[in-house]
Amino acid sequence: MATNHTYRTGTYNGILLHMLRTHASNITLKNLRCEKTLKESGYYGCNGGFFNFPNSATNPKRVISLAKVNGGVVGPNSNDGNQNNYTGGGVILWNGNSLVCLFSRPDDDASTMPNTSAYGTWAQGGISFWLGYKNFYDAAVNEVGYKPDQMVEHSTAMRTAMVADLDTDNVYLIATENECDYIDFRAAIQSAFDITDGNSTNSRYKGIMLDGGGSTQFRANRSNGADVTIVQSRKLAEVIVLRNSN
Repeated sequence: MATNHTYRTGTYNGILLHMLRTHASNITLKNLRCEKTLKESGYYGCNGGFFNFPNSATNPKRVISLAKVNGGVVGPNSNDGNQNNYTGGGVILWNGNSLVCLFSRPDDDASTMPNTSAYGTWAQGGISFWLGYKNFYDAAVNEVGYKPDQMVEHSTAMRTAMVADLDTDNVYLIATENECDYIDFRAAIQSAFDITDGNSTNSRYKGIMLDGGGSTQFRANRSNGADVTIVQSRKLAEVIVLRNSN
């Protein structure tokens, strides 16, 4: 059984959130190669970034959100050895000493992520929530850039997120069984962390939206020893999990 994490749940802005909290040093990224669900893998955590499905020999399974751990890329990748963060441009990274959040980095790949070459470091890309910033929607659309209609549109789906607490270096992995859009999911997270919108991003909490819909999967352990699991049938590429799980 995984240790060194806590689980809580609550309804915020009408959306039920499942939340796993752990220290950033207890996070790692794993490659499931689109062969297993999160539950089948035995890990505690949640699904990671966006990825495509293979439709030909020239279009292999590939993680398309930036993901890097212990100095190397994660997931079924293209043959170039790098991963472009072109689904979203936000990055949360652990440099081995502290959490860092970067905004609007859509042109970065694993090789250009600063301070992530050593063992024990990781970097996860996604779509920034711009927590605390009143003009978040325009900022998110500009950050995604190439396909804002698909990434931050008003369609509903199950959602997954990562939130970094820069004051404590804790990481929250968050998932919902409700179908909601980017705006409502963000509002629920802001309510859970008591964040209100203003003229700049929140100084303490930073968040990114991960893959959702059929990819939304989550597993944590309650204080009474029972697991809570969001189960989907989709086989995943990259997952965000606890180092001391499985």
